Amino acid sequence: MSLRICSFSSGSRGNCSLVSNGRTNILVDAGISFSRLKKSLATLDLKVEDLNGVVITHEHSDHVCGLNLLKDHTTVYAHELTAKAIEEKRKIKLENLADVPTYELGFEVGDIFVVPFRLPHDAAYPLGYSFYNNGQKICVATDIGHITQGIVKNLSGSNILLLEANHDVDMLKNGCYAEVLKRRILGDNGHLSNENSARVVANILSQKLERVILGHLSQENNLAELAYSAVASGINNAGAKAGKDVIIEVATQHQSTSCFEIKRC
Repeated sequence: MSLRICSFSSGSRGNCSLVSNGRTNILVDAGISFSRLKKSLATLDLKVEDLNGVVITHEHSDHVCGLNLLKDHTTVYAHELTAKAIEEKRKIKLENLADVPTYELGFEVGDIFVVPFRLPHDAAYPLGYSFYNNGQKICVATDIGHITQGIVKNLSGSNILLLEANHDVDMLKNGCYAEVLKRRILGDNGHLSNENSARVVANILSQKLERVILGHLSQENNLAELAYSAVASGINNAGAKAGKDVIIEVATQHQSTSCFEIKRC
């Protein structure tokens, strides 16, 4: 069975996605309540006991708030600096933390190979993740302050990409946030704008890329249609056809997406 991904929640108040090939089931982050997680899994005929592990991007509460209960039911994969920050800042003891001495070189969870990569964000050691199985690739990358060559390199070759499109710059600048928060979001370790998300997608366009899921949209500083339009324009301007060559989806905070399965090899 092909790799597939479902976003259970994506936004400033909670982030959690599932990557699966039908045999191995991996969560990316645990930023929703344990009860909501169980309900979300049930819609896919899965239980918490069916999870092979959860990989953590970073220690911010919107990515780990459900980990305190989940950690007793599955293996937790996190970089040692992230694990330390979770235990010290979130007061969550990680008894089921996987021992992966060479974390950034990648590791296997079931029959899916997982490769972490660095992201610029104001956390201890923020990471994105690539998931590989039978020549297919899914990437998840949110909470990105600015685009780096490393990010573009790691996202290249993806069949499906869940990518941050956090804010519309004009909405943010003219919005009600305090100036210090606006500077944080716009800074090099903040969040990715719609326009920069579009640039990333345009830079990694290939025949393999079939679907982009836009995630971590700000409820105050963005609109789904603005994020969609920006990325669609980026794809069209790069010579492909948005909606035909590359399908664009928008993940939301309070609702799961459909389960998107890779169609191209």
